[in-house]
Amino acid sequence: MAIRFPALSFDLGPYRNHFESVYEDIAQAETIRRIWRKDHTIWSKNPSSIADRLGWLDCPHKMVPALDELVDFTQDVQKAGLHSALLLGMGGSSLTANVFRSCFKITPACLDLTVVDTTNPDTISALTQQLDFEKTLFIVATKSGSTVETRSLQKHFYQHATKIIGPSEVGDHFVAITDPGSSLADLAVHLSFRRIFLNDPNIGGRYSALSFFGLLPAALLGVDIRRLMEGAAIMARHTAESSKKQENLNSAAKLGAVMAEMSKIGRDKLTLYTSEGLAAFCPWVEQLVAESTGKKGQGILPVIGAPEMSLKKIITQPLDDRLFVFLRLNNDPAFDTAISDLKQKRQPLIQLDLKNVYDLGAEFFRWEFATAVAGALLNINPFDQPNVEAAKVSARSLIAAYQKNGTLPEQTPDFEADGISVFGLKSDPATAINTFVTTNTNTAVKAKRSYIAIQAYLKETTETDELLARLQAAIAQKFELAVTLGYGPRFLHSTGQLHKGDGGQGLFIQLTADVKIDLPIPPAEAKVAVPVTFGVLFKAQASGDYSAMQEAGRNVLRIHLSDDPNSSLKQLIESI
Repeated sequence: MAIRFPALSFDLGPYRNHFESVYEDIAQAETIRRIWRKDHTIWSKNPSSIADRLGWLDCPHKMVPALDELVDFTQDVQKAGLHSALLLGMGGSSLTANVFRSCFKITPACLDLTVVDTTNPDTISALTQQLDFEKTLFIVATKSGSTVETRSLQKHFYQHATKIIGPSEVGDHFVAITDPGSSLADLAVHLSFRRIFLNDPNIGGRYSALSFFGLLPAALLGVDIRRLMEGAAIMARHTAESSKKQENLNSAAKLGAVMAEMSKIGRDKLTLYTSEGLAAFCPWVEQLVAESTGKKGQGILPVIGAPEMSLKKIITQPLDDRLFVFLRLNNDPAFDTAISDLKQKRQPLIQLDLKNVYDLGAEFFRWEFATAVAGALLNINPFDQPNVEAAKVSARSLIAAYQKNGTLPEQTPDFEADGISVFGLKSDPATAINTFVTTNTNTAVKAKRSYIAIQAYLKETTETDELLARLQAAIAQKFELAVTLGYGPRFLHSTGQLHKGDGGQGLFIQLTADVKIDLPIPPAEAKVAVPVTFGVLFKAQASGDYSAMQEAGRNVLRIHLSDDPNSSLKQLIESI
């Protein structure tokens, strides 16, 4: 019987012949064999941040012995009366859990899992009030053990859980996923956590989908993790197939080659459209591809297509910088007309056809392998994140100033009216956006490669989601550029690397607003002169990223919304 995994097809239009030589080069260089031999020289002569980041290749078989353990653990916590779970994490520690939470049908017999990946105190306060602490399992997930957002959340929820459950039993409600020897591993022992899942330290965060970071949440949600990993194992064997004949190159290697070479040609906007049931997979791809390739003046920018604008309107715009990807579930016909139109326009596109959501097990591995191949072709290290630290350093400096002076340094706005402030241009928000974009795309070459990123440091609600999507669409339609959208501080652990590490073609619109409710972050020491709150941390992260972007020579416009942020967003949408 033939081995089956999700079908992948390419229609590369006028570039088809170009890739014959690219595939041949990959085959002749033995790229696939070298990746599987964990030969760091395929990416860099320096093994730093490579040799100890290739453990993801082994997940499909090394994690098999842990599957029964995870199923048994899930049954154990259910028997203990725990009915919900709250995962505290950021980036690679949270995005995979979101995929499982959103894409798989959750049965009442499973734990109802929520992912918290923000420092916004309004969101955290609302969750704290909603939780039934006595019925909740808290999952603290961080590879390093020291991620500021995750550790701050852990302190907050542990303190509240202790008050409600009591100090003698609170540890039974907490588990940790981290690397051996991390500060979190030590803390979990000290606080008698119910369980500590020690992950392979040779796996980077964004490549951790098929490790404990992804599989524990999946098991708690009732996902058949054995079935999921069977698909991953099949894909792993497929990606290990190598030949010196380019026609035999495996599909993951071809996917990586197409992404990399198209970005060199100028088609660096990887525009993703999915069937409704697969939408949560896109943010995972976004982090993997953007953070892995956005460095050394290069970068493949994932653009999550569905909320940006209707595909029908996108097709009428200039498409010289686009590479389209369609992930379809169960022969979904929703994109048939658009795909046909794009083919007629000879636009390059990729189709992935999944039979069911369990095919995502194979897709996690295929995209990881493809991204590794893309890194090799771009001559970059796809496993490091050299520019991420800049925003963290700036935020830490602001917090240090707060602890010294009792206040955060404030920027002086260039325009104020109706409770809205603009930083960077002396005009109202709509005029400022128009001036900002047109001034910085004043040449045909630069406009072709530019993109706009909306960075929303706002409380995430359904209404805010919808309004930001409308704003994204309005800006995309007006300026005929790719527009991305991300909530802060989440995007700092995703596209934030690319924003500062790529070729500098991004235009960044930062949206901020005052928090309504603030919460203290329990300090590690008993006595702290000026304790830090989540509101201070949230604001420092926004200001720190703003400063880091400016220092990197990026074009940034900040708009601070009124006390009713959604009302401000509506006004902004209507005025564009």
